[in-house]
Amino acid sequence: MDMSIVSGPFPNPEIPELDTAGRLVPPWVKYPNLGRCSMGWRMGMGEWYLDKFRPWWNELSHDDKDAYRRAYPEPEEWRGFL
Repeated sequence: MDMSIVSGPFPNPEIPELDTAGRLVPPWVKYPNLGRCSMGWRMGMGEWYLDKFRPWWNELSHDDKDAYRRAYPEPEEWRGFL
């Protein structure tokens, strides 16, 4: 059994925070291996990312939110998040 410790960014390779339009990518894109109810969103990098994403999202205009939803449709598991 391999008991080595994983080092480096998660996920590996690291997924950039910003898309080509300069917007934060949604949590399910940034950390695709974390399910919506994963403990990873309540501690560690997932928590840090949500703490950054929420205020950013709240500052967007209604039109910008609509455009973002079109660019990043919520997967079934994340429906209702945005």
